[in-house]
Amino acid sequence: MIGIFSKRRRLTRIILPLVMAVTVFSMVGGAAIVLAGEESLESRLSDYGLIELSVSLSGSEVTIVYIQPVSEMGGISDQLVKIATILSFVSEELPGVVLARVRQCFDDGQIMEVSAVPTDGVAFISSQISEDDFMDRLEFHPLTRGPLIV
Repeated sequence: MIGIFSKRRRLTRIILPLVMAVTVFSMVGGAAIVLAGEESLESRLSDYGLIELSVSLSGSEVTIVYIQPVSEMGGISDQLVKIATILSFVSEELPGVVLARVRQCFDDGQIMEVSAVPTDGVAFISSQISEDDFMDRLEFHPLTRGPLIV
């Protein structure tokens, strides 16, 4: 009977630390993958031309904040393409994200947040949905007072 207890102790001394090590490494590895995706997204968005950029991930949502000079805005179609491109980058770099918040901080002090599902941006870029359908799927939230800039 003493032999049985000593075998259990040996198994406990070996198995328990092994299970703990695997658990810790899997948690750290998952966080590293998310961080790598976040950094990769930030790099792609910076290469795309977004200035004073920040990317933050919280659960299954990502928030992207950047400065948008009013003088470089272009028309509504140009802005929709820009938002769709940002969303498609999110879809590619952070596939687990279900909601993207794109916060445009205009250089005149206005702030507009556009919320959307990243796959809608992919659908628009690939011409699976029309400009009108894409715009209907976007949620616009003005975060400052004053005239809306869209």
